[in-house]
Amino acid sequence: MTLNQTVEVPCPICGSERRTKLFATRDYKQSITNDIFGVSRCKDCGAGYLSPRPSKAELGRYYDEHFYWSYENDELAKVSIEQLLTLRSSQLDAKAAWLAHLAPGRLLDIGTMKGDFIYHMQGLGWQAEGVEFSTTPPNLFNMPIHYGDFLEMEFDPESFDCITMWAVLEHVYEPAEYVANVARLLKPGGRFIFLVTNFNSVQGRFYEMDDFPRHLNLFTKRSARLMLERAGLQMLRQRTDQQVFGGHLQGGLVYAVKRLFGYSRAEVMGEWKNDLTLDVFFRQWRGHPSFLILQISRIDRFLLAPIEKLMDCIGMGFILTVEAQKPMRSEKELDA
Repeated sequence: MTLNQTVEVPCPICGSERRTKLFATRDYKQSITNDIFGVSRCKDCGAGYLSPRPSKAELGRYYDEHFYWSYENDELAKVSIEQLLTLRSSQLDAKAAWLAHLAPGRLLDIGTMKGDFIYHMQGLGWQAEGVEFSTTPPNLFNMPIHYGDFLEMEFDPESFDCITMWAVLEHVYEPAEYVANVARLLKPGGRFIFLVTNFNSVQGRFYEMDDFPRHLNLFTKRSARLMLERAGLQMLRQRTDQQVFGGHLQGGLVYAVKRLFGYSRAEVMGEWKNDLTLDVFFRQWRGHPSFLILQISRIDRFLLAPIEKLMDCIGMGFILTVEAQKPMRSEKELDA
């Protein structure tokens, strides 16, 4: 199916229209449409972004039920609350570790989906609530979740001690406006912690590991810092690692071999990025079981895991997590 309702946009981080067009892509992961999209790099802030992209009105079509359950492998009827917490236990602990140095207070998690993170943080003493754009994922934990557009919600200014976004800013049409709204809602000294993909990585630039067209905005350390500064927030730390999400370099060797020996880019990406054909990618050659591909897959896992850790150490890993702070008021401002 083709929607043919794509639009061109300027850089969503800095607004510049100066760009370098890099490559064309499509929805390899879910194949909801056959539309072709473009990935560009902003010449001013260095961010990557999708343009042409789905129009804002059409974007919701790319988020089917599978998207909200992909971590649980679509076992919709079989996943209980206990099973979900077990599946996500290491991920929840990794997220909570980013807040471990903070005194518990009022927490807002944007893009909270089923509410497992705010449930986890309530158990650690936080007054946690969430925002979710879609009503598709169920509120499994009966958490305080606000449904709708974050930019249209009427929270009191300076009312949160911490706001988190885990893999959210890639998906929204107005990332700079989202961050500006975060700055408005944070108390002075409050923290903003968010996770995005890193466009300055092998996975981002050469393996197209971003989930197009659901990933609209492709961040770098520089563009993330610029976005925060424009919103009046101070960067405290940023790090690439695999604690929350990992393994994104796995498959790189198989990809290279298949491309070298005759696969088109569209063919190999279609196998690699689609959850339904991932086993085909690692075990088969053009639909037939291949002992050679299976052995290359084993070498791939052994060889690329330490390389990915090395890339994380030098700041070029695929997953970038950032902590920022809203500045405290000066004595002059307090006296005013």
